[in-house]
Amino acid sequence: MKKILICFLLILTLSVPGFADGNSSTEVIDTSAINLERINFLPDGVTPIEINSQKEFDEFVKKATAETYTNSKSVIKIIPRLYSGSSTSVSVSTSKLMGGVIYLNLNAVIDVYINGSFGQINGYNAWTSLTGYTVGTTWTENYIKPNISADKQSITLTSYGTLKHYLLISGVVEMWSEDTNISLSYHL
Repeated sequence: MKKILICFLLILTLSVPGFADGNSSTEVIDTSAINLERINFLPDGVTPIEINSQKEFDEFVKKATAETYTNSKSVIKIIPRLYSGSSTSVSVSTSKLMGGVIYLNLNAVIDVYINGSFGQINGYNAWTSLTGYTVGTTWTENYIKPNISADKQSITLTSYGTLKHYLLISGVVEMWSEDTNISLSYHL
């Protein structure tokens, strides 16, 4: 009888999780505030943001959904001086603060022709980047849409793309995609 009782206790101890330590409870995190997609792999070089509690998840969502343009006017740097009858390039950039720690940047080099009082925009080269604390986040630029005025005196560039946030919640990697855009304008 002792052997049966010892075997029963041994089986019960090994088969019931948390029986021995009593600390096996995990918090259930409600992620319904955003649309998460479970993924099987992470992009190279991406470390997911670990979420361990409902409070951490709620703080992440609050920060990640906040957007602020860091400068309302574009930062303009004229590369060479503008001389009459010359072509030159003008560097223009703007940033948008995403989630309090990530900057989405739109940069452009605008090709400008000046001759006396006449000037016009002849073209542009634009690109985006992600800077700041970008752990667990990637940026994919889908396209940049230019809008050059009919008189070629101004240009507005708008970049459209997707921010992807990779989260580790309860041991499962999930991704939240966020479509966004950023714009800048330059006038002669």
